[in-house]
Amino acid sequence: MTRLGHISFFGLGFINFFFAISHHIAGVAPAQAYAAAVSFTIGAATMPLFCFLSAWRKPFRHFFFIPVLGVAVGIVLTLVGWPR
Repeated sequence: MTRLGHISFFGLGFINFFFAISHHIAGVAPAQAYAAAVSFTIGAATMPLFCFLSAWRKPFRHFFFIPVLGVAVGIVLTLVGWPR
């Protein structure tokens, strides 16, 4: 779990970075882009946290829905805001 927290720290950071520099090029609507950015940030901040906490104490694994939901909502909002 500690290794997964380390990887998610960098991996989700790269996703946030590439989303920030490409959402306007892809034509994602501004309202959806802002909400997706907030959701991606929640996922990126909480995924390593809960990975490390789960490695420390097993009951923290029940909170994994928070980062997963954050990243999933970010992806859905990006796709919804995509021009047709």
